[in-house]
Amino acid sequence: MSFPNLSPPRRLAATIAVAALLAACGEKGGGVTPVPTDLQVTSAGRLERGELVTIAVTADGQPLAPGAVSLTVSPADAAQVVNGGTLRLLRAGELEVRATAGARSGTVKLAVEPPPTVVFDMSAAGNRDLYRVALDGGDFARLTQHASDDRDPSASGGNVVFVSFRHGNGELYSVPLAGGAETRITSTTRTESAPALSADGQRLAYATDASGVAKVWTSLSSGGGAAQAAPNFGFGGSPETSPSW
Repeated sequence: MSFPNLSPPRRLAATIAVAALLAACGEKGGGVTPVPTDLQVTSAGRLERGELVTIAVTADGQPLAPGAVSLTVSPADAAQVVNGGTLRLLRAGELEVRATAGARSGTVKLAVEPPPTVVFDMSAAGNRDLYRVALDGGDFARLTQHASDDRDPSASGGNVVFVSFRHGNGELYSVPLAGGAETRITSTTRTESAPALSADGQRLAYATDASGVAKVWTSLSSGGGAAQAAPNFGFGGSPETSPSW
């Protein structure tokens, strides 16, 4: 409200008087309506595709019953409202949940992750290859398609190391977990087996019978810097296999 036709001193006095009148009306339940504050919206549960999460809504610090709140999701295909206070997360990525109760509303943004991935070898039509699938059954994909057996995968850091018999003996190869070109890691006339990537995907342990009996070696995930893991352990004829970190 302004008073352009009054002098500055009188304009200030009028403004103060009107403010006092409005405050008095508000105290007596008169014509001043409080502006609704936003609802507070929070989520509880694992933010992972396929999971159920609970949406809690409070107003002025008091929880609202699910039946008193309407939930909408954007994008609409990112989650499904199962009941008044529960969502089923349908895909990975960011989404926004809006809660509405009467004239009041509030939002919360969620970052949904894909579930963990399982990598395995499977024999189909007489040939063994590598596949991947998420724990909820999604993202199924074939990773190798060579005519010879590919098996025993180890996955970490977005990479998969496996044993391939495409050269007659077992050799180690790698392929991105997302799919793509395969890379040969070892080139020997003996058999490399049982690959195991470290948790960060930077190191590799495996068994090789280059000395005539299987021994555990370690290297970079690319195969560089290979060395026998425990050259003074046991005796020369004792086999070593199935390493893990």
